[in-house]
Amino acid sequence: MASYLYRFDRCTGQLAYPLRKNYAIPDYRGGVAFSPNSRYLYVANYTKIYQYDLEASDILASEQVVAEYDGFLDGNGIPTRFSGLLLAPDNKIYGNIPGFNSRYLHVIDQPDQPGAACNVIQHAIYLPTDNFGTLPNVPFYRLYAAGIPCDSMVGAFTPPPPPVNTGIRVWPVPAADMLYFSADNDMPETFDLQLFDAFGRPALRREELYLRPSVTVRLDGLTPGAYFYTLTERSDGKVIKSGRVVKTE
Repeated sequence: MASYLYRFDRCTGQLAYPLRKNYAIPDYRGGVAFSPNSRYLYVANYTKIYQYDLEASDILASEQVVAEYDGFLDGNGIPTRFSGLLLAPDNKIYGNIPGFNSRYLHVIDQPDQPGAACNVIQHAIYLPTDNFGTLPNVPFYRLYAAGIPCDSMVGAFTPPPPPVNTGIRVWPVPAADMLYFSADNDMPETFDLQLFDAFGRPALRREELYLRPSVTVRLDGLTPGAYFYTLTERSDGKVIKSGRVVKTE
């Protein structure tokens, strides 16, 4: 069995820095799961479960065996070895039994912990009925903030936070080459500006802007279309203005 690991950019969909790990016999299908904090990767390979530290300088060299099949047989004499793995909403990882009907599931009780501290509990759960070859599909929604106002895993745009100050004006909309920001009142603070395209990808960033009396932002290099912006206070990152602008030819 071989496993492949890539760095995945959820905004561009690109894979990078591939790693490959070949596992010795028994060459049997297995499963993989990431810890809730995304630091540890678990690989089930029939008789063993491996843990890898994704923050290590050499990920493959960080390999630890955190469980070996203990020889337990279920009521039908079926070996309860390791197969599929699934991170569940309770932040535990569950594993099923390969190849046969079985009522048992394994549990990695503390998957955010290194080595043996992750606490693999074999045949920990006895199901009310037989289960074969699969685990429930539990989508993972905890993508957390990535510095962009979108969750590109599902292609849905999350609008920037609502503004807390309405004394700032943005014009013209639509704009061709220049975009202007000005404040009705004297604002001694400096601000950072970010523009994102319709997919939430960063398109332009300007730092330490003064709105006294106005600031000009050039739109050179941006393709025509709709963009979303956030204007944040340099000192504490508070969003004071957000909205949508349109770049024309």
